[in-house]
Amino acid sequence: MNKVDGSILSRLYRNHIQDYGSPGPFWEQELESLHHVIEMKNERIHELEKQLFLLEMLKEKNLILALKNTTLRQEVEDLQFQAGNRLTMSRQLRKDLLQDLEKESQNGHCCSRRRSH
Repeated sequence: MNKVDGSILSRLYRNHIQDYGSPGPFWEQELESLHHVIEMKNERIHELEKQLFLLEMLKEKNLILALKNTTLRQEVEDLQFQAGNRLTMSRQLRKDLLQDLEKESQNGHCCSRRRSH
């Protein structure tokens, strides 16, 4: 791209010299200097465009990661809620089982007393 820009400027400069004649050594030097500055600025613009493109790509990746992070956080919360529910159910089942065992133990103990009498 820089070469294309440079060749266009060179061609315009040559056409200008053909149409109007040489501007003289001082102005030729100034034009060359300006031409060089323009080339440097174009290169810098292209570098900045590349950096901007990379930053936009990073921004998109960050947005995707933020969305995944939000999704995973929600999944963790859901799993924690399920684990809490299961723990509550487990405690209740344990309590019920212990009560059932205690009742059976008392019933069995009573039955064994009756048999011995």
